[in-house]
Amino acid sequence: MPSVRPETLRARRNTPFVHVFTVTDADGEPMDLTGHTAGMQVRLYGMQPGEPLLNLETVTTEQTDGLLISGSTVTAYVNRIDLAFMPSGNVEGRDDSFVYDLILTDPTGYSWIERWGPFEVTEGVTADAEIFLTAIDGRLLTTTVGAYLETA
Repeated sequence: MPSVRPETLRARRNTPFVHVFTVTDADGEPMDLTGHTAGMQVRLYGMQPGEPLLNLETVTTEQTDGLLISGSTVTAYVNRIDLAFMPSGNVEGRDDSFVYDLILTDPTGYSWIERWGPFEVTEGVTADAEIFLTAIDGRLLTTTVGAYLETA
């Protein structure tokens, strides 16, 4: 039986978020996650209707938005652009707080919430000069943090 527990996650808007979850059984022994899949959602608050702010699924490549499973670990990765565009409504200098849960599914289809808790996002210190986005028609768009988009 897995060991389910709360855990606070902290991300910075100006750098990729990487967090390694080590999954253990009730005795504290590492679980073999071969054949498992994972999903993680971040929302404004528990049971928020509609689309999540972040929706991570199982991936097979490192440094790809999603959840990479290896041995007894699940590595969550979110690029800095996704973090930069998460809502911010707090007073300057204060962290924004959201909620998340990490759900694992074993090869038989049994699912459980492995971790859950606050997902805190801090503004960070070093600001990016430009953010690059690609428009639907393929044009490259640039913006500085807090500015309107303009065609490059």
